[in-house]
Amino acid sequence: MTITIDAFKWRSMTAAINQLPKTPRLLQDMVFRTRNTNPTETIDVDIIKGGRKILPFVRNDAAGTIIEKLTGEMRSVKAPRLRPKKPFTATELLTQRGPGKIVYANGGDVTAERNRKIGQELADLKNRVDTTIEFMCAQALQGSYSVSNDGYNFSIDFQMPSAHKPVLGSGSGWNESGGNIMDDIDTWATLIRNATGLAPDIALCGSAVVKALRDNAEVRELLDNRRTNAGTFTWKASNDYIGNLNGIDLYRYGMEYQDLAGADQNFLDANKFVLISTQARFSVEFALILDLDAGAAIQGEYFSKSWLEKDPSVLFMLAESRPLPVPWQPEAIVYADVIV
Repeated sequence: MTITIDAFKWRSMTAAINQLPKTPRLLQDMVFRTRNTNPTETIDVDIIKGGRKILPFVRNDAAGTIIEKLTGEMRSVKAPRLRPKKPFTATELLTQRGPGKIVYANGGDVTAERNRKIGQELADLKNRVDTTIEFMCAQALQGSYSVSNDGYNFSIDFQMPSAHKPVLGSGSGWNESGGNIMDDIDTWATLIRNATGLAPDIALCGSAVVKALRDNAEVRELLDNRRTNAGTFTWKASNDYIGNLNGIDLYRYGMEYQDLAGADQNFLDANKFVLISTQARFSVEFALILDLDAGAAIQGEYFSKSWLEKDPSVLFMLAESRPLPVPWQPEAIVYADVIV
């Protein structure tokens, strides 16, 4: 996308960053698919539980029966704030040229290169925001997450029951001879169905889990890895798709991110197996963005603006987003540690 310096107003920048294409992200594409923008800084998080109890029958001449409401705890959560910015010096924007191009003092290719660079850097700002949202989604699958840096602290607990976070002991690990992969998956699938009425349809596998699955003769015999009905691009058509096991699509989730210290980390630990019903409610909620330069409250997924500092002469470009991934039905997840 080409962006000219005359268009560096917050409306143009915000429109541009929202229109930039997203890099495919497994959790945001397959689980937290719904994205909602909200007109407030806080999100009402109402975790859904209940709905399993059958109803009493009534006579034709009887009044309706009063039943209990869905259980859970509603909390108003102030969504965390992401606000990265990048500085560009006069030298970077007024003298640098594209590879193999000639520099003209009155503009020429320098203008095209400047606009290309700004567009590229804006795309990187959006990519960094989306990487952070994917990190938050991965943490939310564990039932809670917290962040703490530079004096900022945020935490949220989605009240996932302990039974949905099993840890296999010595002798029953999937990488051990005593492990029983199919029985464990059936048990956890039943747990999800009993709690929500929904059947699990996907599972995310860490790298060590993928090896254990492929080393297991029973799993190999049952695994159907024919990538049919892929249609347009889907994760089923990617190298991350392992196959279908008794109606559950298995995916390798070995992607990495860099933490704030610059160290590589896995979005999903190598030893984890995450069973999910994507029919349950999952979403990324975006809170209201407040910015005085805009002179308005922005209800959207991304906001961007730029401004000039006169001395030293520097252009700053900024992006903001206020995402909160929410697994509204945490009982639709089993987050298991299966490698001993």
